[in-house]
Formats: sequence, structure tokens, C-alpha cells
Amino acid sequence: MHTYDKIITQIITVLLICAGMFLITRLINLDPSFVNILWVITIMVTVLGGSGIIIYFSRLRTERTLIHRRLDHLQSEGLRVYRKKFERLLYSRDVADLPKLGKILYDFDVLAVVQPKDHQEVKAIIRLCEEFAIPLIPRGAGTGGYGGALPTQNGIILIFTQIKEILSVNTETNTVEVETGITWRRLREFLEKNGYDLYTYPSSAPSSSIGGWIASGGYGIGSSKFGDITQSVHSVSIIGTNGEVFVLDNPSDFIGNFGTIGVIWKATLKVRPKIPVHHIAIQPKSREIGLEKFNLLQTMNPFYLRYIDQVSLKWITNDEELGSIIKNADSGMISATFLETDWSDSQRGSELLDDILPTNIAQELWDDRFYTLRLKRGGPSLIVSEVIVPSDVLRSFLAYLSKWFQEEKYSVEIVALNNRNSMVMVWFPTDQRKRSLPILGSIPYLFHWFRTFQVIRIAWTVNGSTYNNGGLWLSPYPKKEDGENVRKIKRLKKKMDPYKIFNPGKLESTRIPRFFPILSWNLFLKISLPIASIFYRVLPKRYR
Repeated sequence: MHTYDKIITQIITVLLICAGMFLITRLINLDPSFVNILWVITIMVTVLGGSGIIIYFSRLRTERTLIHRRLDHLQSEGLRVYRKKFERLLYSRDVADLPKLGKILYDFDVLAVVQPKDHQEVKAIIRLCEEFAIPLIPRGAGTGGYGGALPTQNGIILIFTQIKEILSVNTETNTVEVETGITWRRLREFLEKNGYDLYTYPSSAPSSSIGGWIASGGYGIGSSKFGDITQSVHSVSIIGTNGEVFVLDNPSDFIGNFGTIGVIWKATLKVRPKIPVHHIAIQPKSREIGLEKFNLLQTMNPFYLRYIDQVSLKWITNDEELGSIIKNADSGMISATFLETDWSDSQRGSELLDDILPTNIAQELWDDRFYTLRLKRGGPSLIVSEVIVPSDVLRSFLAYLSKWFQEEKYSVEIVALNNRNSMVMVWFPTDQRKRSLPILGSIPYLFHWFRTFQVIRIAWTVNGSTYNNGGLWLSPYPKKEDGENVRKIKRLKKKMDPYKIFNPGKLESTRIPRFFPILSWNLFLKISLPIASIFYRVLPKRYR
């Protein structure tokens, strides 16, 4: 338990004891002498509790002074340390902008942000955190939206923007060894110059780091043919307790742990010879026909396949020709990319191509794969919920969405993950600057944030699941099929992180330390979601 948690818990405990004693003496007719004894006990507990609180505050001040002295020493030896408030807050967030309520429930501030350049500096920071039992939060580029890199218990944030070298390429095993801070775009550019390419990479590749995606896990561009990130990682080197380096040759046990086991230092990735790709775009006559063609294309081994509804199309495109076509695209569009070796003559003559669009339209949709935030044109604020849904029940899932959110504006994108499952992204455009209240902030933004969790529950009704199985926000919603994998990671964490310093609270539901130290995030969602849903339905439309 963090020191702040102990202080708040002790204050609440003392107040509850006093309140309980007051009620007992008022509601129950007890002997006066017995009442006096009870009050003496209450006063003693209050004094002891108050003394404990003073001791905790004193200890906290002393610890912070010693930590900052150690950081000063490390900084004098060359370690980059950032301690100004705007620097701390800059690295204490990810791509998802939280509603004001989320920032009230959690204190996302930290003691410092450090930027090591080598193994020795990482080792020194780990030992510092172990000595004072403070959390260490490894952070990639912050392009995820699940709260995996958000600090919830103070501590120190570790960023890797100086650790970004390509170490070696093995042409015999078709692997490349890289440091954790390099971006996927830079690695792809290097590989393409040498005739290679990645099996899969995230849609946030222009800015996301290698270590960040390995830590969070998931699917990306190329996953419909080659599988998720676990199929592309050969081995991972991590720095664990006491700064020791461990090499994991079976990284599937490590991927998706959100940095809760150790610091990813290096990764060896599988690469393949570069193969030209072929793009097609289809404008179906109706959404039902579009889903049928999407499911059929999914069985044809595509490299990348997505369905974009008409609302999303209007927000993402800059192309004038595409814009004129979109006016008539009431049923959305399908964008598919195949490796040239998979694009056979039979597919060229397929019945799918009876409503194929010009090649430049297909190229435009392919180029837009990295720029999903263009959807903010519909906002300007944007909230997204990502879920995995079996492809054969996509129609039912979309029908549930229409039923639940019939009076709301939202858009949908569907991306094939393999020949059985698809990822559905449900985007809620809103504006967090409007209709703001002192404590809750923007009412529309807050309620649309709650809507993302309701999308998860809708996915459950059709045997779907969350896109990911951890992070701060998704920790109460583990995927059923990943249950054993999560248990493996927890066992590995117990072995490799005995001091429990690495990114705590990202694999299971945690308590909310600010104001509600006995209330878990899971319990908070169970209480608040039904209330939010009812309140939103009775809320006047001008506040939505």
C-alpha cells in the first residue's frame, strides 16, 4: 500500500470508529459506565491514529528528501531527470484524454521522470525504487489509450527516447535486434531499404515504440495474415529486480504485461522479405452486403482488411474524388490489401469486384491507415472503444449498438484480425469544452467516456471481449481466453518483481487511492455504469 493510501485509510478508519461510537451511544440504551469506557477507547484510538498519521507524513517528507538527493546525484553523473510540474504531467498521460472525473479519482502526478541512456542508468533507477519501495512506470510513446503507462501510486516514470538503436540484422534467421525506444516507422524504413519488412506493426507505427507495443500486446496491420504481436517477437531482453538482465526466448509469456514484470531493454523481431502489395476498395450496395463481402474477403488471406462506415469516411478523407464518391456511400466502404503473391487470378475475377472502386481510392484508404485521429473532425474531442467480436455475429453486434445508442452520434470501423475474429472500433465524437460543471467537467464527454465501457458489455452479449486484457481501465475486463496467460504473467511477476515496484495495478482491478482507498475500480464501474446510463437517458438533449 502506498504511503498516501495508508494516511487516507487511517483517517477514514478513525472517522468511522468515532461515528460508530456516536451512533451506538445514541441509539442503544447502555449502562453509563460502559459508555464511558467505550469513549475512552475511542479517544485512545483517535490519539493513536492521529499520531500514526503524523508519523506517516514525517516519514513521507524524509523519504522524498532522500529520493531527490539520490536523483540529484544520478543527475550529476549524466542521467536526465525532469522534475518540473509541466514535465511530470506531460509524461503522466497517454493518448486518451480523461474526463475531469477520472483525474479527480486518481492522482497521476509522479516524483520525477527519468530518461536513461544505458543499462547502468536503468539499473540505478531500479535499485532506487526498490530501496524506497516506490513504483517504477516504464513508458513507451504514450500512444495507447488503456492507461497502461499512467502512474496511479506516485513513483518514477522511465522513458526510453534515448535508447533507440538498431543493433543487428541476421539474414540467416531473418531477425532484427533493436532497442526498446525505436519507433516502428523508423524500423520499417530501415528494413525496406534492405529488402525486408515486418510481419505486423501497429496502426500507430509513426510514433509508437517497439517496447510500448510489446508491453501492451495486441493486433496490428498485417495481423489478419500473420497473427498478433506474439507471432512476430523472437525474444525479449528485460531488466528486472536488482537491475539484472533476463532473456525470454518464449516472449508470449511476457507480451501484454504492461511493464509489470520488468523493463523491456531489447527485442529480437522476426522479419520477412519485402513483397509488393495490391490494394482494392469496394463500395457495397448496402451494409448487409458489405458485411457479407467483408466476411468473404476475410477467408482470402488478406494482409489488411477493414470496413469503414459512412460517418467515419466523411471525417477521415482529404481527397476530393473520394469525397464525391462518399456522398453516395451510405453503406460505407471496404478497404483490402493483399500481398501480391496472394492476389491470384481467381480473386481478380471474383464476384466481389462487381462494385470495385478506382485504384487511387484504394490507395487513399490504405494511406489513411495511420491517421485515425482525423476522425477528430467530427468532434473535436473523440472517445473510442475497441472490442473483439466474432466475425459471424458482426451484424448482431451492430444491431445492439443501434439499439443502445440510437439517439447518439457515433461511427464504426471494423478490422479483420484473423479468419474468425474482427476488432470493432466505436468512435464517439464530442466536445469536452462544452457544458462543463465544476467537478464533473464536460457532461457529454463524461457520459461518452462511460459509453466505452458499455460497448464492452454489448460485445460480451455476442461472445466478444475487450481488445486488450490489462491497463488501468481494462483491468476489470480480462479476456476469457487470456485468463491462463494473465495467470502466467502474475506468477512470473511474483518471481521477478518481489518488491512489487514495476507498474503496479495494471493487471488486476486496483483500489482508487484518492478519496476512496477501499473502493476498487471494478466496483466503481459496477456502481456508476447503471447510474450513468439512467441519468443520461433522462438528461435533456441540450446537455448531451
